[in-house]
Amino acid sequence: MSGHVAQSGFGAEQQDLKTEIEASIRVLFNIVANLRFLCHKIISEISHARTRVSGCPPKQRDYYYVAVSAGILYNSKVLLSFKFEQFNHRIIPLRNLVSTTDNSITTPIMELNTNPEKTRFFFIRHGQTDHNKAKILQGHLDTSLNEEGQLQAKTIGSAVSPFLASIDHIYSSDLQRCQQTTAAIVAHEGYSAKDVTYDSKFRERFMGEIQGMHVDQAVEYAEAQGKSHYKEFGELPHAFNDRILKLIEELKHVKGKNIIVVSHGGFIRALLKNLGFQNTDFIVYNTSVTAVEFDHQSGKFEILKVGDTSHLGEGEFKVADYRVR
Repeated sequence: MSGHVAQSGFGAEQQDLKTEIEASIRVLFNIVANLRFLCHKIISEISHARTRVSGCPPKQRDYYYVAVSAGILYNSKVLLSFKFEQFNHRIIPLRNLVSTTDNSITTPIMELNTNPEKTRFFFIRHGQTDHNKAKILQGHLDTSLNEEGQLQAKTIGSAVSPFLASIDHIYSSDLQRCQQTTAAIVAHEGYSAKDVTYDSKFRERFMGEIQGMHVDQAVEYAEAQGKSHYKEFGELPHAFNDRILKLIEELKHVKGKNIIVVSHGGFIRALLKNLGFQNTDFIVYNTSVTAVEFDHQSGKFEILKVGDTSHLGEGEFKVADYRVR
């Protein structure tokens, strides 16, 4: 009898333990869900706060009001370990309040323009393709994203989503790899796919008969054809440059304060060079964000940042062959 009772008691303890574990798992899932929601709301509210202080003097434009975000923290009953410090009776920029293990500065992938006299363009390169990985020249080949590229597209989509409501329009190359990246961006709440313009003028340079060749094969083919460089096939560099210059003139007349353009690495590099960017060895990584602003009063462009990959996380990005980036 006593043995039977002991066995029943042990079974009851197992059941109680199972119930506690299941309850704990449900709590953990709820915490994760709340944290995701919290992060989204904080970024959104900070963006709105920055809009409200857009009239501040230039040196203070970067100051964030975070009172609303503090309310979100309280209501969500989530405790985060960062300190609020005062400087000249104003709250210092939030990026200086966030503690990270390597003391790096954390900033949003996009900092929106609120000045109606300016238009800020966010150029986003498409996600990775198998041709990118294998160093095969794509040009106008209509390649699609590989598994890594799809993940990159989803990641940039999530990073951009808090700012979509303030984006006036999205332009994209009509090639599939850009369309897929754009689709991952507009899939998030806050934007309509009807506000996207797909246009061939945002395409990569046309490479003619060497499209689909590995870069080494293209070099050998160019030598065999008596060419000094494989770029002498297809859309010649000066013609490509003329296309970029024409597009720059068109960008000056685009309406809206914040615009996204999803395009290609070669396109974005050529654009930056024509706007006076001096670094000739820079890399525009897959789904990186480059910000350029046009001042309608001065008629001048300003390069704000190049190739931001902060949404992809920590780590060093390397390119195996600089001929194909």
